Amino acid sequence: MTFREWLLETKLRARGPVSDFAHDVQADPAAVTVGNIHAEWLEHLRMVPGEVLAAFARAWAAYERAKKREAVTIHRA
Repeated sequence: MTFREWLLETKLRARGPVSDFAHDVQADPAAVTVGNIHAEWLEHLRMVPGEVLAAFARAWAAYERAKKREAVTIHRA
């Protein structure tokens, strides 16, 4: 699952800055073309305010943790 897919699937219904970021990503047609690489997202977000970058950083960290949990679950199966 890509970062964008994960973000929209898990964070749209939440509350707070990461949820706000998820809504922004959902409304951004150019976000569909961003690869699943942290640096590409940073480049895409280069002109946004600092609080948006902070929300992205929290979201990316949560995404990485979710990927690790998924990998452990798959490995144990």
